[in-house]
Amino acid sequence: MALNRVRDKAEYLSLPVPVDTESGDPLVIGDLPCVALTDRNSEGESTVQTNGSFAFSITAGADIDVGDILYLTGGGAFTHDPSGNDRFGYALEAIANGNTATIEVKIGY
Repeated sequence: MALNRVRDKAEYLSLPVPVDTESGDPLVIGDLPCVALTDRNSEGESTVQTNGSFAFSITAGADIDVGDILYLTGGGAFTHDPSGNDRFGYALEAIANGNTATIEVKIGY
């Protein structure tokens, strides 16, 4: 057995997060997509989850189909556009262009 294993599963981590991070916020820390499970504490950290799926309210700037890659903008909105945005995960439900809906999004890629 490997003696250098730190965690069996690294799906829940305490990591430094941006100011004003609240439980339920989608984040990309470095290149790691995750969701805050706790509000940011006085040490500047939050417990985050790095896998699974979560429900997010999304306004579609173009049709979103099941399986589409979603990117997170610096303002915390989801988009299809990779330019200057961080890859977050996959849509598990569809939304027509211009509509706003709460859909399930799978973290990761």
